[in-house]
Amino acid sequence: MTSDPFPPDDPALTSLHAGALDDEALVSRYSMGDAKAFDTLIVRYQDRIFNFSLRFTANPSDAEDIVQETFLKAYRGIARFRGDAKFSTWLFQIAKNLCINKFHNTRRRMEHRQVSIFESEYDDDRPLLQLESEDASPQERVISAETQSQLEAAIGELDPHYRTALILRDVEDMDYAEIAKVLDVPVGTVKSRIHRARTELQKKLQPLLEEMA
Repeated sequence: MTSDPFPPDDPALTSLHAGALDDEALVSRYSMGDAKAFDTLIVRYQDRIFNFSLRFTANPSDAEDIVQETFLKAYRGIARFRGDAKFSTWLFQIAKNLCINKFHNTRRRMEHRQVSIFESEYDDDRPLLQLESEDASPQERVISAETQSQLEAAIGELDPHYRTALILRDVEDMDYAEIAKVLDVPVGTVKSRIHRARTELQKKLQPLLEEMA
């Protein structure tokens, strides 16, 4: 059996090489008393959790609050993490619940920023409308800027459960199985929600798409 290359009694070495450890190893090290291991997990995931929360709330302040509360809950509840799912999946479950709770508590319409719209097929992820392509002309970039608010408004009208599935798939690029674990629903339900979200977006944006055709 391979020994631990970063023994718990050498915190300096652990800190230096913590970034080389996978999530589960960091959780294990934290459980053995290495407090810096959890700091490494925060650094590793804080940007992704923030981006996810920002797309859900369209409010940087709310997103920052969700990030802080996500890691606080993870810190307090990490003893309950058994490794049945990936640590990142567990972390996104916490963030997802906080986002949806905020939605239901405030009843505000939520918008998303810089989100691409995709075709409404279960397994076809070719872009239907991609904003600000790298090779877009100046005129196309102006059109993108003008249509961004319409896209955000349409996305903001989606049911939060559909919105969550869509963000996890099209923004976080999670596969269906992982999304199912985050949402605690069957894979078929994930596909159905994504399909429904894309279909509703197409209907809402049909006049815009016809203008740009």
